[in-house]
Amino acid sequence: MSSDWVLDAGWYDEDAQLNPLWVAWKSPEAIASRLERLWTVTVPTWTDETPPDVDRFAQAEVDWLCDVFDSIFTDRDALEEPDNRQAADEFVTYFGEALIARAGGEWFAKHYGGDVHSPLFDGFNPAVGYRWEHSPDDLTDLLYEAVEVDGGPDAVMEVGQAIYNRDFDHKEAFGLPGGFDEVRRRPGLA
Repeated sequence: MSSDWVLDAGWYDEDAQLNPLWVAWKSPEAIASRLERLWTVTVPTWTDETPPDVDRFAQAEVDWLCDVFDSIFTDRDALEEPDNRQAADEFVTYFGEALIARAGGEWFAKHYGGDVHSPLFDGFNPAVGYRWEHSPDDLTDLLYEAVEVDGGPDAVMEVGQAIYNRDFDHKEAFGLPGGFDEVRRRPGLA
């Protein structure tokens, strides 16, 4: 936990990081449990396809899982359906962990002032911040952007692209090797 505002300049709230619900949600054991359930229960329930044989957070894996997300969450109502809350939580966890693994992010509880409100979470809003970039990713916002695309859900374009962009920006910021895909790359997120 950071006592500065580097992860979310102007909005970082130390008290939000101490919320017992948030502390329990972001524990390594809780994260591991949600990821395990995503791969052993949720994904097999929605598809018979097998994921690509690549690293768990490789772009091909992210994009494949985005397609599974689209089959579950066809619109905003499906995302907010109480029966889908656990699956949404698992996807938030996976996409956040992908940002952490690929772009050097850190979990923190996003706070907008006043009462913390997230349609998917009670009392906190999961976000990933970066010590090298002062523009965090609000995971709930990313899921909503994915289901609100004109023409139907498109998590590859919204979530997968955000992860790709952050990965590229991280590599560029630190001079790390990495492929650049001119076709795929959209303007930066910051």
